[in-house]
Amino acid sequence: MTHLYLLCLKFEAFEVYKQYGAWCVMHLGIAIKILHSNHGGKYLDKGFTLYLKSRGMEQKLTMYDTPAHNGVAEHRNCMIME
Repeated sequence: MTHLYLLCLKFEAFEVYKQYGAWCVMHLGIAIKILHSNHGGKYLDKGFTLYLKSRGMEQKLTMYDTPAHNGVAEHRNCMIME
């Protein structure tokens, strides 16, 4: 299953992430447990990390400058772009 959210600006990622988390709880009856992301500033913002901690979510970061470690996400991005 893929959910695609088109953002105009990177800072919108936090608000959209909260909306997606609420959607998961409401429609699937599950909560997000782990956010796996790169070292992008939008994911390391103090407000974002505090939100994750307050919800008991774990944040896993890939090694810096290694997009290949996000294999599934990178493959999905390529498929969407095609």
